Amino acid sequence: MQSVPTNGRTANPAYFPLSYASPLADNIPHRALACRFALAPNMQPPHPHHEPLMRTTITVAALLLLAPTIQAADLTGCWRGHWEDCKTGHHGPLKANFTKCDDCHYKVTFTGRFMKVVPFRYSVVLNVTGQEGDRVFLSGHSNLGLFFGTFHYDAVATDTDFTADFTSRRYQGRFVLCR
Repeated sequence: MQSVPTNGRTANPAYFPLSYASPLADNIPHRALACRFALAPNMQPPHPHHEPLMRTTITVAALLLLAPTIQAADLTGCWRGHWEDCKTGHHGPLKANFTKCDDCHYKVTFTGRFMKVVPFRYSVVLNVTGQEGDRVFLSGHSNLGLFFGTFHYDAVATDTDFTADFTSRRYQGRFVLCR
């Protein structure tokens, strides 16, 4: 590969700025496609019909590189709301404290009342199973003993709202929380 002198320096003959190679630039029929760079004499400029495709490809690539990444909502903190059982009609107040274990897990401690007077408190680790826009999808399960059994949870959360459907052998309902 031979070098092309440019103001006392040498440059790759396949690609160098127009300001250094204005005599070559005059011979390029598609100066706009050359993007302020001259092509070496043995290279052909792109076909004019490819210009819209090239522009589209460059635009899409730039948008992908410059687009802000969407961060999953951080659910850490205190939440308040209620729970309701669809099978029995029971309902009551509910509080939750979310602690982030890592990017894929939250330890959640639920505190509430059952049958209006019986307090309960238990913890469960919810796994982040997906994300869509600002919504985070979670799931998990916890064993609450022989009487209540194992509860399974499927939840959707945003930065301000949390809704979890729960099921067990005897119970089926929903937690609705906000902050």
